[in-house]
Amino acid sequence: FGLPKYILSDNATYFKSDEIVNFYESLRIEHRKSSIYYPKSNGLLERTHRVLKESVASISQKLHDWSTSLLFFKLHYNNSKHVVTQYTPAELFFGRRVNIPIHSYDDPKYVEDFSTYLYKVQKQLKEFNENVKVNEENYFKKHDKYIKGCKREKLQLGDKVFMQVFVDPQVLHPKYKGPYEISKIFRNENYLVKVTEGDEIKFVKVHVSKIFKQPELRENCKSV
Repeated sequence: FGLPKYILSDNATYFKSDEIVNFYESLRIEHRKSSIYYPKSNGLLERTHRVLKESVASISQKLHDWSTSLLFFKLHYNNSKHVVTQYTPAELFFGRRVNIPIHSYDDPKYVEDFSTYLYKVQKQLKEFNENVKVNEENYFKKHDKYIKGCKREKLQLGDKVFMQVFVDPQVLHPKYKGPYEISKIFRNENYLVKVTEGDEIKFVKVHVSKIFKQPELRENCKSV
């Protein structure tokens, strides 16, 4: 299937070792890291893991072998219609339904000419992709009123922010530290924060939900 353009991982040290970094560079693969302590920044993978664990746990109770359960899970997942796209993963990947026992088919129509078959698959995939876009728009429009969220202030380069303390703070210790500086802006409300503590400088990628902008001091404020 070829090499990926980029790989998204969390910030575990084994994903950032010299050996892994050299491997990515040698194959020209971009390594993207998710925001720390914010699983939603890699939501697709986290959701897949959740479904995988629940399904394997359910099947393993009968089979008593979780490794065998993975085969059944993969077959079921790849051939189940997605609530948003209205297609199965197999259809979006191969451009056709996968032949499995629970499906009933008419006599298969074989294509003698490979170029004709390839053209039909490409045409089918294009049609699927167009339908998926429409289905996604309709789904999110329909469910907008159920999706809760808040409008956060957009931060700019150089803004001073306070960042959440990610290790469990003690009762009387502050839950936020700063001010630090925004040094880079990513997609999906993620920011690279320049953390300066004494002589040590480090950069941390965080989601906007983990930081807040330093309040501006008013000149006319009176001390109480």
